[in-house]
Amino acid sequence: PDIASIIVRQLQTILPQIVTQVTNNVNNTNANGGSGNGRNGGNIRCSYKRFMACNPKVYDGKGGTIALTRWIEKMENIIENSRCSKNQKVKYAASSFMNKALTWWNT
Repeated sequence: PDIASIIVRQLQTILPQIVTQVTNNVNNTNANGGSGNGRNGGNIRCSYKRFMACNPKVYDGKGGTIALTRWIEKMENIIENSRCSKNQKVKYAASSFMNKALTWWNT
């Protein structure tokens, strides 16, 4: 099999786990200091504009484990800093997928 097929198979296996991990990490943050409803401190809510202002890195399925790990770490920080609610986390994180990662997400 070609390298693209291998990457797609790896993404199909690992991306659901990554999304779950990111969600769990943010939920733990909310449990320790936020309300879990998109507010932290009671006065700032997440919006797509606020999320995008944090300059989330796109993930295209290339770069192997190192690129994926860096993307996960950055996305966890962005989601925490933008104070996204549970229903926004996956939606906003997935908005940074492109190319093969986006194709995988949409199938």
